[in-house]
Amino acid sequence: MSIAVRGSRLVPRRRTGGTARSPKRASRSRPPAARSAPNSGSRTALQKHVDFFDTNHDGKVTLSDTYQGLRRLGLGAARSAVFGGVCKLY
Repeated sequence: MSIAVRGSRLVPRRRTGGTARSPKRASRSRPPAARSAPNSGSRTALQKHVDFFDTNHDGKVTLSDTYQGLRRLGLGAARSAVFGGVCKLY
């Protein structure tokens, strides 16, 4: 609500024209995509990340998969082992 000056006093100004400030938000949820090529456009970002770490595509990301994925990202052997172990705790 805004304020208008009428003479020597302040008066609240009424807004006309409906609700122009409340646009409708689009839904961001997507239905789950069928298993397809890892880099195809039908996969969500989370599915692509899981595909990167799940090298044998068994649906489970093991400690070995995590270690190998971190190595492919360029981390050293020691860091990959530590980070992989920490990630598996959560």
